[in-house]
Amino acid sequence: MNSRRRVNSAEEGEASETKRSTDKMTSPRIKVLLLLLLLLIASCRNSLAPKYTEPVILQVFDRDGGMVCSTEEHVQLRVYANGLAEGDILTGPCGPWWSKVFSSFSRRTVQLSYDQFDQLKTALKQSELLTLHETYPQFVIGVDSGVFETIKFEVGGQQKSVALVNPDPTHPQNKANYPASLINLLVEIERARQRVETDGK
Repeated sequence: MNSRRRVNSAEEGEASETKRSTDKMTSPRIKVLLLLLLLLIASCRNSLAPKYTEPVILQVFDRDGGMVCSTEEHVQLRVYANGLAEGDILTGPCGPWWSKVFSSFSRRTVQLSYDQFDQLKTALKQSELLTLHETYPQFVIGVDSGVFETIKFEVGGQQKSVALVNPDPTHPQNKANYPASLINLLVEIERARQRVETDGK
């Protein structure tokens, strides 16, 4: 009887040891799998960082709000010192839930023509840009959506950052309230963005 108990105790001890060994092996595997999953999700998110090492002369970041396909912040336009322009184009599924995990945007790049690049640089050299406010109130009210935009550039050796809401340069309310230098810059930004959308690869 005692012999049988000793055998059972030995078997239970071996089973317990086997379980502990299995748990020790499984735990690191789960951690590795979770880490790989997090890295996969991170790789699917859109990066706002520049794609090239060339100096950047203008950056425009947008975030849509309201009834839109994605509320993810993205690069509306980035222009490099060599005239290369890039921007994020909505290519993913239409649904805010998607952008919480995966990116709805893909980056496209285009070389601006000499004339267009020259006009953009001229707009960026306007001395009146030095007097721009960091933030402007919303003058245009969207029906179901809106755009929150931040423009970053350098003028007169100073770094400038201007935050706008619904910055359509053709809208009468914006034209009446924005400085002329800002309207001129917004027009050139819109023209460059159209090139990215139509000819970007």
